[in-house]
Amino acid sequence: MTYEVVWGFPVALYLFLGGMTSAAFYIGVLAELFSKGKYRNLARIGSYTILVPIVIGLFMLLVDLGRPLSFWHLMIQSQPSWHLVLQTGSVMSIGVWLLVIYIIICGVIYPAFWLAEESVGSRLPIVNLLKGKEKLRKIIGYIGIFPAFLVSIYTGVLLAVSSISLWGTTPFIPILFVASAGTAGIASLIIALYCVKQLSFEVMEKLVKAETVFVCLEFLTVFVLIVTLLFKGQALEAIKAILGGSLAVLFWIGFVLAGAILPYLMNHYHLKLRNEEKRLPVVASVLSLFGSLFLRYLVLMAGYIR
Repeated sequence: MTYEVVWGFPVALYLFLGGMTSAAFYIGVLAELFSKGKYRNLARIGSYTILVPIVIGLFMLLVDLGRPLSFWHLMIQSQPSWHLVLQTGSVMSIGVWLLVIYIIICGVIYPAFWLAEESVGSRLPIVNLLKGKEKLRKIIGYIGIFPAFLVSIYTGVLLAVSSISLWGTTPFIPILFVASAGTAGIASLIIALYCVKQLSFEVMEKLVKAETVFVCLEFLTVFVLIVTLLFKGQALEAIKAILGGSLAVLFWIGFVLAGAILPYLMNHYHLKLRNEEKRLPVVASVLSLFGSLFLRYLVLMAGYIR
């Protein structure tokens, strides 16, 4: 069994942050929509969690690729003259444009509407002009759902079409990453709401129930993924490493136990007690975030096993 690692932890971090922030955005917007405004605060908090993490994640990806300045070549070319370019045959080019659209709509424009309602934002030029524009804010939010969800999928598609041949043989990696992103997005919302002292028991209960759905989808996808890969000869060594070899601790302890089972038990124990103290679900959410990160790193490393 050998490793030929090309993408390492920085790429795993990028995949994690991209999925987490995109899910936090569309979950927040959808929560406001389907609650008819009752949970509008989730849309506000979700939009605030995007810009800094996604920029950090993108920077980590570009640095890990070794030529960070070549990033612009996927969008702009200078020959024969300066012009924008979309390479439809390149997943990286499509992904870069998708991320740019996502950052502009979901990470800059949409949160600016919320910022205009804050005391700080109301004093900022241009931003203060957005105050009270509720209909426009909602329209921008609904539009932003599409690039946000596509970013959530793209983090898995990027692996499926990468040089990691193992993941190109299965369609389940994008599904797994969407489910994992949902778990991480909800966990980040719980932590953010707690930090600003706006985490009510009712909201937390709704978020925990939604997170449970994503966790179940994660486990189902992992099970189906492992079963399907067992029928592929080149995947046998990778599955052995995950279930009982060099990656087993990361899988069983990092992802399954600490990242999924413990958060589930802690959250539902807290809901059963109906305790207003929020520290237990916050700890559970932190564990969920680590579990989501471990999963992405695990998938990357398993793909390099020969």
